[in-house]
Amino acid sequence: MTGKLVFFVVLALCCAGAYWHMSGDPSALDNLMQVPSSFPARSLGGIEEMIPRGPPSEYCEDGRVTVFAFIKSRSGACRTLRRHIESFTKLRPDVAFRYIRLDSGRDYADYFTRHGIDFGKAPHVLIFDASCKLLAEDNGRYKRGLELLYKWTDAERGKTVSGSR
Repeated sequence: MTGKLVFFVVLALCCAGAYWHMSGDPSALDNLMQVPSSFPARSLGGIEEMIPRGPPSEYCEDGRVTVFAFIKSRSGACRTLRRHIESFTKLRPDVAFRYIRLDSGRDYADYFTRHGIDFGKAPHVLIFDASCKLLAEDNGRYKRGLELLYKWTDAERGKTVSGSR
């Protein structure tokens, strides 16, 4: 009897932990929903395709949310994400998106290892806030960065549809 009780308590704690982990940090979404009163004019903004040499944090722009998406051209999920982002930039031109094409002929395994990126599969998303602090990232098992990006873009679209923008 005691063994079953311990099993169910452990199972309940694991489920609660998994729910908390998968639901993401609500304060991260609140942080992303803040539209800056102004953003740097010199900023690259919009969407840029790049080949990074240093860690992603080196390519963040102070005062602007920066999203990195490691993508593959032939991946359906990556093409969907790219279309999603392209339409989102019309709502939030203050957000900088950086695409890194994984099928560009470069081997990124060393890059991921050097910069501590736990790459699972594409698309792989990292989101930095306006102060260049990492808010969310995907890892080998969980797509927290991708999930937060979709929650954020859906919330922003909801604000526009309801007329509060």
